Amino acid sequence: MILFDFLQQLWSLSLSMAPYILFGLLFAGILHELVPDTLVTKHLGKNSISSVIKSTIFGIPLPVCSCGVIPLATSIKKSGASKGATLSFLISTPITGVDSILATYGIFGWIFTIYRIVTSMVIAIIAGILTNIFDKEKEIKQPKFSLNKPDSIKSDSSCCSGESCCSSNEIKKGFSIKSALNYAFVTLLGDIAKPLFWGLVLGAIITTFMPQNLSDILKQHSWLS
Repeated sequence: MILFDFLQQLWSLSLSMAPYILFGLLFAGILHELVPDTLVTKHLGKNSISSVIKSTIFGIPLPVCSCGVIPLATSIKKSGASKGATLSFLISTPITGVDSILATYGIFGWIFTIYRIVTSMVIAIIAGILTNIFDKEKEIKQPKFSLNKPDSIKSDSSCCSGESCCSSNEIKKGFSIKSALNYAFVTLLGDIAKPLFWGLVLGAIITTFMPQNLSDILKQHSWLS
């Protein structure tokens, strides 16, 4: 029965992806607590080549698969990264990783390992640059320098004129496992739940109607592969 096969494939795909999605969510929640949003915006927030390169380099050594990288990419995008930097991170991370690099070196040697790392970087960087060119985001421009003092400086009674107000903004809150879990499994999971669900449904449909002898068909018609 087609409906039963579809539900079986949907359940199988969900079970296969669940551990990696959960790991990615937890990793993203911990990073969100440890890395300030201002730092992400500073290095990855601009529509520049440097932000794309930085995100690519940051993503290459992470031992995260194509499933686990989804929450991480969503997290850095919410923290202020540009579309190009986010896409570069999304591409470079699952292609390579410390574990994958070591495995490649053990099987194929250092020449092929370097080739794999370089080509992965090039693909991710080109994709990020093209995204910044054809899908630009509006950058928030900083106000130009003015000789006139802002009202907050002119008025001594302003809360920002006191030390308590300004110092409280500079103090970074300590690591909170509760906040990390809340960000991971409430905020991030809520953001990716809908597209993730429809992706699983689409994958289950394709798997259900895919011919069981697909490999034989591709061998007979090599142009299809």
